[in-house]
Amino acid sequence: MSGYVEQGDSAASIELSADHITSTDPPYYDNIVYADISDFFYVWLRRSLGDIYSNMLSTMLTPKARELVAAHYRFDGDKRAARQHFEDGLASAFGLMRQGANEAVPTTIFYAYKQTDKHDDESRAISTGWETMLTGVISKGFQITGTWPVRTELVVALKKEMGALATSVVLVCRPRPGDAPMADIGEFNRALASELPAALNRFIGEHIAPVDLPQASIGPGMAVFSRYSAVVRPNGDHMTVREALELINAGVEQFFSEREGAFDGATQFCLRWFEQFGFEDGAFGDADTMARAKDISVAELQSDGLLTARRGRVQLLSFEHYDNNWQSWDPAQDRRLSAWRACHYLAAALEHGGVFGGQGEHDAGGAARLARDLGGNGDQAKELAYRLYAICDARGWAQEARRYNALADAWSEISAEAARLREAQQGRLG
Repeated sequence: MSGYVEQGDSAASIELSADHITSTDPPYYDNIVYADISDFFYVWLRRSLGDIYSNMLSTMLTPKARELVAAHYRFDGDKRAARQHFEDGLASAFGLMRQGANEAVPTTIFYAYKQTDKHDDESRAISTGWETMLTGVISKGFQITGTWPVRTELVVALKKEMGALATSVVLVCRPRPGDAPMADIGEFNRALASELPAALNRFIGEHIAPVDLPQASIGPGMAVFSRYSAVVRPNGDHMTVREALELINAGVEQFFSEREGAFDGATQFCLRWFEQFGFEDGAFGDADTMARAKDISVAELQSDGLLTARRGRVQLLSFEHYDNNWQSWDPAQDRRLSAWRACHYLAAALEHGGVFGGQGEHDAGGAARLARDLGGNGDQAKELAYRLYAICDARGWAQEARRYNALADAWSEISAEAARLREAQQGRLG
C-alpha cells in the first residue's frame, strides 16, 4: 500500500475519494498560533533546504493570511473580524468534510481544549473554542454519535501545575439524516436527563480524570442536541450550541449534587462548608446551623478530626494536617469513618508516598496501602475527589484542584495495587 501527503487549504477545497476516512484535530480558536511558532524553524529550513524545496520555501516567512486562527492582531486589533475569519473558515472546512463524508466510516474530530474560559472577574463561561467548533460541525449537517475520551497528552510537572488536560475528546460524527426531527426544549431536557447520567457514570467507571470530565461530557450531551434538525424554544427561536452547552453543564452539576446524598452526614457538612469557605474559617453559628441540618453537631465533627472550633470560628483542617499525619493514620481506629477524611488522607499519601510507597522496613506505604485498609470506603473517597475538583475548578483554587484530580486520575492504579496487597495480606493470614 502506498500513500502520499499534500498541503492544502481545508476551508477552500478538499479532494476526497469515495472510500476516504476523515480524522482531524481542528485549530483551537486563538489558543495556538501555529504559523507564528513555525517561523522559528522555517527560517533555518529555508536557509538549508530552500534550493531543494523551492516552491514550499519560497516566502521569507510562513504564510499567515488564511491560517484558521482568531488572531486579532492580524486584523488590526479587530477581535470581531478575527472571530468571523475563524468561524467562516472552520464552517467551510466542516461543510466540505460533510459533502464527502463516508457513509460507512464515521468522521472523527480530536479536541483537547478546556470547556470553560476563565474571565478577569474569576467567573467562568462556555469556551468560545468549543462553541465555535461544535457550531461548525452541527450546522453543516453532522450529528455526534459517540464520544471517546482518549489519553493523548503528555502531562508533566509544569502541565500538572497548570491543570492541563490529559485527554483529547474524540467526537464521532456521522451525517445527520435529512429527515431528522425537530424537538422542543422539554423533549431535549428529558432526553438529556435520561442519557447524560449514564454516560457520566461510565466515564467515572473508566477513571476519566476530573479535569477532563467536563470536556468528555460534551459528547453525550451534544449527541442528544445534534440528533435533531433543531431544538426550538417556546418563542420559536432555535436553541444555540452555547445554550445547549449551558444546559449540559447544568446537567453535570445536578448529577454530582444528587450523588452527594450517598455520602455520610459528616462529609456532606464538609462539602457544603468547603464550597462556601474552602479551608478558611467561618462563623460558629453558620456551622452549627449547617451541621444540625445533617443531623450532626460541630462538637462531633471536631471530635472526628474534621475541623477546629474555637473563639466562635470554625475551620476545616487544612491539607497540612493530612500531609503531616497520613503515615500514621489507621482507618480502623476512626469511630465514624468519613469519606472526607479518607479522601484527604489518600490525597496526602499519593502526593508524598506515591501509589506504592518506598521500600524501607518502616515505610508506611503509599496510597495503595491506605486504599487496602479502607476497603469499599475507598471508592467513596474517589467519588468525593470528583466533586471537590469541580468545586475548586469553579472557584479557581488551582492547588487544591490539582490534588483532587491526581487522586481520581490515579485511582485505577491505586485500587489495583490495593487489591494485590489485600490478597497478599490474606495469604499471610491464611
